[in-house]
Order: sequence, then C-alpha cells, then structure tokens
Amino acid sequence: MTSMYESIVAGLNEAMAFARGEDTGAVIHHIDVPTIDVAKIRAQTGLSQAEFARSIGVARGRSMAAAGRPARPRSCWR
Repeated sequence: MTSMYESIVAGLNEAMAFARGEDTGAVIHHIDVPTIDVAKIRAQTGLSQAEFARSIGVARGRSMAAAGRPARPRSCWR
C-alpha cells in the first residue's frame, strides 16, 4: 500500500505529464454550457436588478470576485 504522500506525488506527476501532452490514459469530459440571457430572465420576473441579484445570491453591478464572495449561488451552500 502506498502512503498518502506517494499517492499525491503520483497524481501530480500524472497531471504534469498530461499538461505536457503525454498520453496518461486520463478521461477528458467536454461540457457544453449554454449562453444564458440573464437580462431577459430578469425582465420576465419583473424584479429590479437589485432584487433579482439578491434572489440569486449575487451582488448587483459587480463581479462575485470584486464583491469578495465565491462565484456560487447561495443554494450551493445548503
């Protein structure tokens, strides 16, 4: 049995080999993320920008990083 340290080092070495383009047998998953028209969705709700922002757990007019918060909706923390 390998130690946790050895397992982590092996994983890091595999990641570096993959980054260099070497065949590591890693499985790659491609996910298509649709473009969302947030302004259109907000307009359909009838909420103001501030109300809509609060309802989805973001700061209006600022990026989540600029607001000092993780880029996750509030529901992810439950």
